[in-house]
Amino acid sequence: MGSKIRMANKDEILGHIRDLAAKNGGTAPGRRAFETSTGLGQDAWRGKYWSDWGDAVREAGLTANEKTTALDRDYVMSHYLLASRQRGRPATMPDLRIYAKSTVGAPGHNAFARQYAGLNGLRLVAKEFIKANDGWADLAELFADVLPEPEGTGQKSVAKEGWIYLLGDQRGSYKIERRDDVEGDGKPIAVAKQEKLNIEHLIRTDDPVGIEAYWHNRFADRRANGAWFKLTPDDIRAFKKRRFM
Repeated sequence: MGSKIRMANKDEILGHIRDLAAKNGGTAPGRRAFETSTGLGQDAWRGKYWSDWGDAVREAGLTANEKTTALDRDYVMSHYLLASRQRGRPATMPDLRIYAKSTVGAPGHNAFARQYAGLNGLRLVAKEFIKANDGWADLAELFADVLPEPEGTGQKSVAKEGWIYLLGDQRGSYKIERRDDVEGDGKPIAVAKQEKLNIEHLIRTDDPVGIEAYWHNRFADRRANGAWFKLTPDDIRAFKKRRFM
């Protein structure tokens, strides 16, 4: 069976619009921003209460913004910069997942990369957004080293996939590190064999640097040295639940 579509009555939708506007300095949310914040798609209101988003906004007592796409992008970018400010670095996808779950009015984590053609595109736009808009100057240094990806054949750039390894030694210590490849049959790569480490688990990812940082931060209080950690059975089970991030 498919997932159930979330619905709401008219007063609830109007209340959500007003709440989001209040959090955004009185500016009405665009349709996409509303959807990512509330989980309510067009099926919840189009043709049922209003024919277009502008009518809903006006009934909520707000002024409809004709440039809703630009508004949505600025809304998403502002939240990306807020997440980066919290982390003290350009936010990674794991950072954004945590931010989206913990911040009222934030877009869903998928909205960030989707609006700006991937994580690197998001960071590049953030760098220019900081220069062009007041209130973000403290973040300029965080994004100073962000550079465009090298030009290639003209094809759309895709994120490089990699693997996050959980490696164990004979002394009960665990190493968490990223590697770019595994053998074709998915078995441990030669380096791990040479180091005589057990491959406890692999997580495939399209953001190796960010996901490695996520696990290092999550287990920071268990760090022994560098990428080595003293993990509990619960820690190991948490890592093994993930196959892709």
